[in-house]
Amino acid sequence: MRKLNSLWTVSLVAWASAVAAVDYPTLGTVHGTVDNDAIRFDCKPDSKETISCDFIQVSTTHAAKESDWPKRKRAAETSFKKMTPAELKEELSGVCKFTIQLEGILAGTVEPPDPTMWAALSAEEVKFFEKSAVASKRMCDKPSAENLAAIGRVSFERELRTCKISINPFTQRFRKSSGGWSVISEPTGECGIVQLSKFEKAENIFWNYTSRKAVTNPQNEMLLGIKCSDLDEGVYPYVWNGSDKHMQCDFIDYE
Repeated sequence: MRKLNSLWTVSLVAWASAVAAVDYPTLGTVHGTVDNDAIRFDCKPDSKETISCDFIQVSTTHAAKESDWPKRKRAAETSFKKMTPAELKEELSGVCKFTIQLEGILAGTVEPPDPTMWAALSAEEVKFFEKSAVASKRMCDKPSAENLAAIGRVSFERELRTCKISINPFTQRFRKSSGGWSVISEPTGECGIVQLSKFEKAENIFWNYTSRKAVTNPQNEMLLGIKCSDLDEGVYPYVWNGSDKHMQCDFIDYE
């Protein structure tokens, strides 16, 4: 056993020494210090001065934040006030029909359209439908801008507890530079976007990564009238020793 431990130690030291001798990032994960995301990278040398890296970025964000609600509420109330009596009657017809069916499902007197799916719902998801039924019935009994906004509030509260997960694969090439590796990039698109990302040695075998881009044609516009000057040119550092994030997610939405 002592001999096996000795061999394992020697192998580990040899591996660490070999990796430490490599003067470029190889394989690892870095954690965002600004957003709740992480990036997995896998780099291989093209030559003595350049490397190619495959990235997988996993981002986790809340579907909504409380500061979004005033705008949502105003939109719902404005929508109600703009409806004609005929439009309101048609809208309520669908809402109230759905409410009666949902109340029956919750009471166990009506079979769900998809029994298997309904049986698989979590207790939290059932609570969401219960709140929806209460808010919708209130709207049916007494139509008002306030009660329409209340229906929207039920969905909004679910969004507050929902985390959206997105995965973004991309590739970049880097050239050796002072203190690390700088991305090789040329201006692209109407905005002339130039990537300024870089790897910097942290300690031992670990590397930190910084994501950044610059807009060289801020006077131009993209499709749909998006101004190039409105694009994000912020600096986003990623570190190898990032800490866990507390997101409070009751629901997950994969984009």
